[in-house]
Amino acid sequence: MHCMSSDSRSSLPSYLKRATKAVLTTLVLVAALGTLAELAQIQTDKDFSLTDLYRDIAGAALYLCARILWQWTISKRRAPAVHFSARLVSIALGALLFVPLGYWLSVTAQITANYPSILDFDGRWDSYLFRPVNSDVSLIVADQPGDDFDGTIAELLLLNRDWSGLKINPMVSDWSSFQFLTMRAAIVGAYESKVLVYLSDGGHPGYSTQHRIGAYDVGQQPIDLRFPLRDMGEVPGRPNLDPSNIMVVYIIGRTKPDSTGMSEGTRLFLDNIRLE
Repeated sequence: MHCMSSDSRSSLPSYLKRATKAVLTTLVLVAALGTLAELAQIQTDKDFSLTDLYRDIAGAALYLCARILWQWTISKRRAPAVHFSARLVSIALGALLFVPLGYWLSVTAQITANYPSILDFDGRWDSYLFRPVNSDVSLIVADQPGDDFDGTIAELLLLNRDWSGLKINPMVSDWSSFQFLTMRAAIVGAYESKVLVYLSDGGHPGYSTQHRIGAYDVGQQPIDLRFPLRDMGEVPGRPNLDPSNIMVVYIIGRTKPDSTGMSEGTRLFLDNIRLE
């Protein structure tokens, strides 16, 4: 009995040593590959995200812990209580990984299914789809500048009169079957205000604003804007836009200060950005 107890005690550190080595090796590889993936994203006009890297490492760690703990319960005979508890903890660790992953995949599928909606600002994952350009962005419940907006809308404090607005990387890039990009917009705190839209495709990443597809006068009262996606014409010195591979959308508010000269309060309101 004494020998069996000694063997059992000596096998545990050996198992833990092998498991620790496997965990550390895997986490180093995941960290290296995650870093390379984030560096590659810089080439596609996206920022390096430490948060995404931490999530990659945390997800790998959870999976490894769950797998090692489950394997430990079947490698040797265990007391029923220990066996049950270890497997319960293993399942809980797996749930911490796969439940958020499953939720994210379902949200992505829902967004794709609801296409051609690009942004209505009512979804939880909007922050993954847009970022400000020389502006401060807030999501607000529509009660200003009137009742013509519906639900949650984007309020952009414009910090540059010539180039302020929103940059969008749409989840679905094939726009070849659509005729218009539409949105609801209003600008408060300036006169001679315009909303402009620029597009760029994935085949010519050097042209961040490859084509301007239109410009409309916009005032304090919300109006629906329809930017044509056909017959945009050629731009001298630039390649033609590929509508089947749209990667970047810029929505820009271009303004002049109002008669009081108070340009600091100029705001662009946007909602329901869609394709038709």
